[in-house]
Amino acid sequence: MIAMVEPQTWSSDSRNPDPITDSLRLAIGTLTRIPIAPPSRLDRRVARNAMLIAPLIGLILGVLAAALIFGVRQIAGPEFLEGASSTLVRRATIVDLLGATLAIGGLAWVTRALHLDGLADTADGFGVRADRETRLAAMKDPHIGAFGTITVFFCVLIQIISLAASIRVGHGSLAIIVAVTTGRLALTWSCVSGVPAARNVGLGASVAGTVPRFGAAIATIVLIGISIAYGLLDDDATRRLAIVAVCSVLLGLSGVWWLRRSAIRAFGGITGDTLGAGVEVATAIVLVVLIVA
Repeated sequence: MIAMVEPQTWSSDSRNPDPITDSLRLAIGTLTRIPIAPPSRLDRRVARNAMLIAPLIGLILGVLAAALIFGVRQIAGPEFLEGASSTLVRRATIVDLLGATLAIGGLAWVTRALHLDGLADTADGFGVRADRETRLAAMKDPHIGAFGTITVFFCVLIQIISLAASIRVGHGSLAIIVAVTTGRLALTWSCVSGVPAARNVGLGASVAGTVPRFGAAIATIVLIGISIAYGLLDDDATRRLAIVAVCSVLLGLSGVWWLRRSAIRAFGGITGDTLGAGVEVATAIVLVVLIVA
């Protein structure tokens, strides 16, 4: 299995293909469940632009997830902010966990859980003590093994608990927006020039090595700028929050660098599954780091 949707049909006889439109279609079609026509063609330029657009898609998804959290807290009402301290903590914790669960679950739904599927397949591939081809075969197996099951369980659990902790202290929206955007920025960095594909076919082969490092660096700077601005403009704004937000982005991308390096060693390059795994790993790291803010 792969962690992202393969383009379904490529039309080679399109009279006026639009690379920007095709890139948007590829990015939206692989990163969300929104029904959209496939690109008229897929080439290196389209793949590169789609991976550069990925953080923007992540930003939109993060805002939607933050809206879910806000909605839960609004529905809970002001009564959850009243009463004895022990009751307050208990009630607020339940609401925070519910908001975090709906946010993480909503993200899984809107992405068809493809990134989680990629995480599971990647974990199964790493768990096999064999040669490269056997590892790749394990990743393509439609059945999730023990390594994949355990990895997905703990990854989702960590994401929910960490997000709930951030919601509890008042920066849940910042946490989910930065985490989800960083997760998609991980795709950009996983496809920078020089990164090989593990297979000759598939989404990994289409996007591997297409993104210039300068473009990935610019996208990272933009995200860091957003993190700083949001951290300083938050209702509970502190310089510490902005600094921790920046650190969370850098540490999340460092985790993805390690995963990418490990994938190249184990599989010979990246695949659609390892791309999906990078999304979930980066998201989890950012959420964990932001607990300390």
